[in-house]
Amino acid sequence: MGGDHAPAVVVEGALLAAQDVDAELILVGDKLAVEKECLRLAGKLPALPIVNASQTVPMDESPSVALRKRDSSMKVAFEMIKRGEAQAAVLMRPITLSEIETVVHSGDRLPPRSVSFYPEMFAGLFGVSLEDPVY
Repeated sequence: MGGDHAPAVVVEGALLAAQDVDAELILVGDKLAVEKECLRLAGKLPALPIVNASQTVPMDESPSVALRKRDSSMKVAFEMIKRGEAQAAVLMRPITLSEIETVVHSGDRLPPRSVSFYPEMFAGLFGVSLEDPVY
């Protein structure tokens, strides 16, 4: 379970989806981190089973590399499908800069928080003139 702001937003999204879909959802990722997020949301959203995967998939890692990792969340999820313990896996790749440009130039908008840039800037903006001496 990786990505920007993971596992918090991934867990919250899965818990919200569990309220609307007629299926059992299983969270796959770093069990301690996922449990921490589930506890943070306890009482607000339904509990889901968690399967541990000790290796994450970084945003810039290709799926073929992630599947070669012995215990990546992606590989664990696919192995569960092969063993009949799950019927499907939902994996989301990061949005590319060219996809962002296409959406913006078309006049459409991306959903809130669908795009994050790292490192993120601090709140506010300031400028310093390079021509004026600084004392």
